[in-house]
Amino acid sequence: SLFTTVEDLAHWNRNFTTGEVGGHDVLRGLQAHGMLDDGTRLSYAFGLAHGTHRGRRTIGHGGTDASYRSEFLRFPDEDLAVAVLCNTDTARPGRLARGIADVFLPPPPSVAAPVREAGRQAASLRPRAAAPGRSDAGGGPADPASLAGYYRRPGNDVPLRLIARGDNLVLLAGGVEQPLRPAGAGRFRLAGTTEVAFTPGGGGHPPTLRVGDPTRPVYSRAVPVRPSAEALAAYAGSYYSDDLAVEYTFRVEAGRLVLWNRKLGRITLAPTFADGFHGAAWYFTFHRDDAGAVAGKLIYPDGTLQEAGGIIWKDGSCSGYGRGDDPFAGPYMYRRDVDYCSGAFLLTRRDLFEEMNGFDESFKPAYYEDTDYCLRLRERQLRVVFDPDAVVLHHEFASSPSTKDAIDLQESHRKIFTEKHKQSLTECLVRSDLNIAKARSAIRNESRILFIDDRAPHPSLGSGYPRSHTILTGLLEKGHFVTLYPLAELNESWTSVYQDIPRVVEVMSGMGARRLEEFLESRLGYYETVVVSRPHNMQVMNMVIRAHPEWFRKTVVIYDAEALTTHREVSRRELRGEAVSEIEHKTMLDNELELSAFADSVIAVSASEREAFTEHGVNHVFELGHVVPPRPTLREFEERSGFLFVGAIYGDMTSNADAVRWFVEDIFPRILESLGPEVTLSVIGHNESDEIRELAGDRVRILGRVDDVTEYY
Repeated sequence: SLFTTVEDLAHWNRNFTTGEVGGHDVLRGLQAHGMLDDGTRLSYAFGLAHGTHRGRRTIGHGGTDASYRSEFLRFPDEDLAVAVLCNTDTARPGRLARGIADVFLPPPPSVAAPVREAGRQAASLRPRAAAPGRSDAGGGPADPASLAGYYRRPGNDVPLRLIARGDNLVLLAGGVEQPLRPAGAGRFRLAGTTEVAFTPGGGGHPPTLRVGDPTRPVYSRAVPVRPSAEALAAYAGSYYSDDLAVEYTFRVEAGRLVLWNRKLGRITLAPTFADGFHGAAWYFTFHRDDAGAVAGKLIYPDGTLQEAGGIIWKDGSCSGYGRGDDPFAGPYMYRRDVDYCSGAFLLTRRDLFEEMNGFDESFKPAYYEDTDYCLRLRERQLRVVFDPDAVVLHHEFASSPSTKDAIDLQESHRKIFTEKHKQSLTECLVRSDLNIAKARSAIRNESRILFIDDRAPHPSLGSGYPRSHTILTGLLEKGHFVTLYPLAELNESWTSVYQDIPRVVEVMSGMGARRLEEFLESRLGYYETVVVSRPHNMQVMNMVIRAHPEWFRKTVVIYDAEALTTHREVSRRELRGEAVSEIEHKTMLDNELELSAFADSVIAVSASEREAFTEHGVNHVFELGHVVPPRPTLREFEERSGFLFVGAIYGDMTSNADAVRWFVEDIFPRILESLGPEVTLSVIGHNESDEIRELAGDRVRILGRVDDVTEYY
């Protein structure tokens, strides 16, 4: 992002010779190769990269920014430098710089020409017949294509790429092409001195290569992949890093995966290996989770639940979570790690299953073989995951002569299982109804939080729900387990509930305010923290706390005031022409602030509201506003037109309805008069106001809810 000129770069190039700025010691330091902790020498120096072009040493660096591309390339042995600055992101300055250098540099010796090295002649890569009973006499491979491909080493997602160019083999690393010169059987020379050694594959093992001496890491050739358009669709979407403030968007276009980024522009990607892609000088690897097995719900033929994941108790006995309950109740609709899942419906990778020698035959013919397998997975730090969307009907004990025979066999195999897994069972809980909620998750030490709000906080609903959604997801990112308890009894489908709520959140939908007390009693001692959002919900919570203060002695209650509603209500009444006295206003405010009486802490949305709570005598008040990070689109200002309002409108007398009405009736006519009749206003968001709908016309578009508003920006 440094703006400069070709003339300035020419001065800096001359400085590498004169040392006028910085001195020669500094310049030598800038060009010193980087070294890894294991002694590996890098091609990268301090802001400069070493490389070769047609056998000649190079050092330089490229640069990119939105709509700009650049390259500065020096040939120190030839006293030549090339600077290329481009004001288009479709340019390839690195290729241009090397092409310009070729005009001034004499042609290099042919790569395929015979050369003398260490007293013996190395053959070109041109195919030729081998002597009877011998491999290629020259020591090089008969066909460069047999070695071409991507090579990677453990722990490194950036591969090396070998390309066959006719009779020659080229190594592509870090965006720089370097020719390989034959140097004997399975050996080549890179940049004159560095050896590249190949080991042929066989016995199910891929070919490997090593760059440098025998202590260097070994790269294995990756299995070529050709993902279908359907498989590529799994990678599509936007990936955002809060740490880097960078967003990458991947799309599938014409059967190819394409990267879109504000700075890099559009880059078509090619597959390198499973879940790996590259394009230009960029490499991307998609990482999947570490699940060793996945299973779903088992439902009895009568429609009741048999199992939503299994629990292993300290004595080695097991139980299916939720047996006999409604399979579509909240506790069985969220995804979680579990101790085990029944083999009646268990998915695991074939290679992993074979690597672990499958089921332990000590448990033949059945019972505990699945429990043992899942526990062995977890002992290898692999997860066993319950997925609520996978459902099967199951006839329990159908493979046994009788229920008694099945239970007897279970007890016999429990003893084998207990003896085999003594150490792991010490981490399990004692079998008890009081421990079921804790034992249903394989993660025993997680912090558990109950989050109470009106409903599932979909950001598209506005009215404080974007902020609630941010708090909810923030708690998850900090490693907490969250149960969401909606106090409103809405007939919302599970598909709708989880449309933008992470599936690891337990949502107690359908119980409502009338069953809150019953729910809290069933989960005594389970939650460390209860977060209550909005004043009217805190009123409901306060009634339970007054009735059962002993339930909350070891629980932290946090009141998220969301926003003080008194001022808004007073403004609304005054807007309708109602008079509100100062005394009435103060009484309303005091009553609202008094809702925090049973809370250990209060969260206010602004500094002024935090001050209001503090003045009321509340000690632990914290300010937590709501910030939406900007994500500008690629559309330039000149390409934009019209006006846009985004917000939910829940009735004719709401503040958002008042704002839109005021803008359309009082402000928009002046804009049309000034800018012309072609200007439009688009209103996006949930809308329950008939008055706002009636504003729709040629210039005013009432669009309602829109799932993705990106195209409007």
